[in-house]
Amino acid sequence: MTKPIRSLGILLLGLFVLAGPVAATPLDALYLKGKAALDRKAWAEAFPPLRAACEQGNAEACRYVGELYISGRGVEQDFEKARRTTEVACTAKIAPACTMLGSFYQEGVSVQKDASRAVALYEGACADGDGDGCSNLANMYRYGQGVPLDQAKALKILGEACGEGSAMACANQAMMYEKAQGASQDLGKARQLMERSCELGSGYGCSGLGLIFAQALGVARDNDKALQIFDKACDLGFARGCANGAYVHQNREDKAPDDRAAKALFVKGCQLDDVQQCALAHQIDSPLDKIIKAVEASEKAKP
Repeated sequence: MTKPIRSLGILLLGLFVLAGPVAATPLDALYLKGKAALDRKAWAEAFPPLRAACEQGNAEACRYVGELYISGRGVEQDFEKARRTTEVACTAKIAPACTMLGSFYQEGVSVQKDASRAVALYEGACADGDGDGCSNLANMYRYGQGVPLDQAKALKILGEACGEGSAMACANQAMMYEKAQGASQDLGKARQLMERSCELGSGYGCSGLGLIFAQALGVARDNDKALQIFDKACDLGFARGCANGAYVHQNREDKAPDDRAAKALFVKGCQLDDVQQCALAHQIDSPLDKIIKAVEASEKAKP
């Protein structure tokens, strides 16, 4: 961040000097190095420079350090350290960090559960433009946690956030229309909102959209279309999308089950840290696996 101009003399001098690139400070360089590694999903490489930047006062770095401590990627999972670094970022008005901190209070992780405190944090994050904060705030009204139950208000909050481009808000609003919460059931609107969420790059939204076609919720069942959408959800890093696609491959009635395709998706889900999908992948024998096992059994049976 550039320093504010403190004197007219500096301002006038600037009129006669061609502006060149502003050199990054060592603190900026640490943050940028860590963020670049984070964008590449090189978690272990990202953590040290981000932690160093956080310790030297970069609040945005503290946000990401908190996320890494929560996930256990690149560092041993530690919810207490996650909460502390997230609180530093939230105090500096980093809206996504306030949303994350609200989740700690909502769930009672490393702090005493406090739904009212969670609501206050979500409200602040939502007001500062964080769509996930708006979604979480809406869910508090949707289920009456820390505030009186008010599903109509939840739907309104989600609608405003979705309109501002929050993919999660669009998906949650779709779920409310599907379940007739806060408004009459409207499967057509639910589908449109899930489509919007998916278009905005939400794996959760794409998975929800795939389920609409797989389960024929207000549309004709279309397993092929569902699979295409589940593949997108999986590629976006939403593990449940991988599993949903695998289940369609295994259980569809319009075509023969495809265990090989199912196993490939379970493997992807496993790589996204879904332990259950790791086990499911091992349970499936692809045609090649069966041939190998048959040959091995034949060899063992030979005298």
